[in-house]
Amino acid sequence: MWVCKLKLFDEEDIYTTITKKFNVTLLGYPISHYKKGKKIFLISCGILQGDEENKKKFLKDMRRDERIKKLDFKKDFLTILASQPITKEIGFFYNPAIIYIKPVINAPDGYEYWEIASWERAELMKLINTAIKKYKGELLTIKQTKLEDIFLPHIMPKLTNMQKKVIELAYKSGYYSYPRKTNIKKIARQLRISFATCQEHLRKAEIKLLPLMIEKIE
Repeated sequence: MWVCKLKLFDEEDIYTTITKKFNVTLLGYPISHYKKGKKIFLISCGILQGDEENKKKFLKDMRRDERIKKLDFKKDFLTILASQPITKEIGFFYNPAIIYIKPVINAPDGYEYWEIASWERAELMKLINTAIKKYKGELLTIKQTKLEDIFLPHIMPKLTNMQKKVIELAYKSGYYSYPRKTNIKKIARQLRISFATCQEHLRKAEIKLLPLMIEKIE
């Protein structure tokens, strides 16, 4: 299997133009697509990360975009139906020979970060060359290897909004790094909650997520 990582910048992209505008991150995963007339309709899901007020502004802007046909949002999880004109280039990105190993990261820096794979190197190169020529793309890595893991959409344990906030901030701040870059006291201060409350929410989130992580290891 050929695996590559790349980044690209699309000035007309639906998502990255506003992830940059509102300093949020969208982890998007394509589910399906179909063609109707001269347009391709793209069904995807994703998780929105960032400041609550910025996420609201992001969603408001996205709903204004005429390319967004349907949008459901609940507890940071989005389900989206979007449309694009059918072009030769878009066919390279929605090629059945391409596997999405991880969600596409629509980052606050305005770039999209892709990690994809294919049995055929030539199929990957079509996408890579298009990204480089048309979307200011940069190939980060490409190698032939056996896949050890792949992201698949699945039912995640339900976390409360505060549990989500605490564990997301803990991860981003380096609480799980070695050595640790932060502690519960600092996380609590950033969220304006007590040490005990922060510790409780973090512990409950970890307890919910840990069984899923152990299953993946086994």
